[in-house]
Amino acid sequence: MNVRITILTPDEALRNRFLMVVYGPTGIGKTTFIGTAPRPLVIDFEGGIGPLRGRTDVGVIQVRSADEMDQVIDWLMREDASKLPYGVIAFDGLSNFAEHVFSDIAEQAARRRATKGGYEGATWKEWGELTATLKRLIRRLHLIGKPVIITCTERVLKVEDKERYTVALPPSSRRSLFAMADVVGVMLMDSDGQRFIAFQDRSGRYELKDRFGVLGKEPPSFGEIYEKVTGASREVRPPMKGEARATLPIKPS
Repeated sequence: MNVRITILTPDEALRNRFLMVVYGPTGIGKTTFIGTAPRPLVIDFEGGIGPLRGRTDVGVIQVRSADEMDQVIDWLMREDASKLPYGVIAFDGLSNFAEHVFSDIAEQAARRRATKGGYEGATWKEWGELTATLKRLIRRLHLIGKPVIITCTERVLKVEDKERYTVALPPSSRRSLFAMADVVGVMLMDSDGQRFIAFQDRSGRYELKDRFGVLGKEPPSFGEIYEKVTGASREVRPPMKGEARATLPIKPS
């Protein structure tokens, strides 16, 4: 079997596999931020795509289960990334997806245990299954060959009697996400009501990451952040007349 090998420069490789995570409270504008990316293909689990209504340059794939998510990623990985008519892949709602997956895992395990009697709560095994599912999902998204945006809600932790904000995921899943992400920022609002994304926090109140050390308090614009990190422009463009749109028939789960 012949394998096609492509040698890229480091800059080219980064542009193909740039993973950005943005978290923050519900309603802060994370979905709106996705809309600043060039022709995003949004994998929507939350059903919260209202901020993108009226946009003809945005593609949306609605998923309802982990099985449907696997079908979507299988399809994306089979496609030639350079021919997909979208500039960025976005997964809107990883935190809610994780809760849904864990609920299914725990429910199935509880039914199995109920037939045998014994403990009915979640065990380390169920948490481990969730972590494995999320790690596989994130890794596969990263391999598609397009920049990826993942949005999450926030969680407040108590660390030595101090509040610390981070991504709303179980600890092991959160560590895996931070390890694979290139940048992790929190979306906030200043006293004038202007939104921004922070990638640095001297107070230690927010858990953040900037693999490149060039980001600070940034405007909520994917193109500006991407260009600052990679040096490559990612301008939003309208769909070209007659441009083909990708279609994905999802089998009901």
